[in-house]
Amino acid sequence: MNHPSTPPTNTAAVSVTLNQSSASIAVGTTTQFTASVQNTTNTTVAWSVNAVAGGNSSVGTISAAGLYTAPAQSGSYTVTATSVADPTRSAEASVAVGMLGALTPVSVVLAPSATQQFSASVEGFANTTVNWSVDQVAGGNSTVGTISATGLYTASSQTGTHTVTATSAADSSLTASASVAVPTLSISPTTTTMISGDTQQFTATMPGITNPAN
Repeated sequence: MNHPSTPPTNTAAVSVTLNQSSASIAVGTTTQFTASVQNTTNTTVAWSVNAVAGGNSSVGTISAAGLYTAPAQSGSYTVTATSVADPTRSAEASVAVGMLGALTPVSVVLAPSATQQFSASVEGFANTTVNWSVDQVAGGNSTVGTISATGLYTASSQTGTHTVTATSAADSSLTASASVAVPTLSISPTTTTMISGDTQQFTATMPGITNPAN
């Protein structure tokens, strides 16, 4: 008597997915990756960065739990989770590590209403835009001075000390600051008594300003 044969069982292939396919973080900071492994009872994965198991100080490190710590230098890196049950199955995520370049100048003394060009660069991120503020006011105002989208600062007509800050549009944790002093103009002498035909030399001084006339 012939018995029907048992059809073969189709075993689904192991698959690996990550909670994020890309991330943008600042140098030295962290981001958490989570791997989901399907079609196997062994859901363990091995982590690597740029094909280096566990990563290193140059490309960033990743723990057994998937916590990635960015290196001290900007750049683009690849985090990979590989199934231990089936090493031919893996998932990748790209990580952009950015930093804010030097803000120049770091300090300046300006006459009231004078201008100063500031510059700052963003490295590692596709978005290199910098947002400018003065004393935590976006774009500044008439009291603290104003700053354009390109970093041109115009001092207030009032004296005082202010802070110009550049913030990365890609990652607001990346900031750099510069100090601006707008000193008081002093005239000497402040009073004098003269008769017709006399002359008097007056001197205008402003701390930090070589030539107050400018």
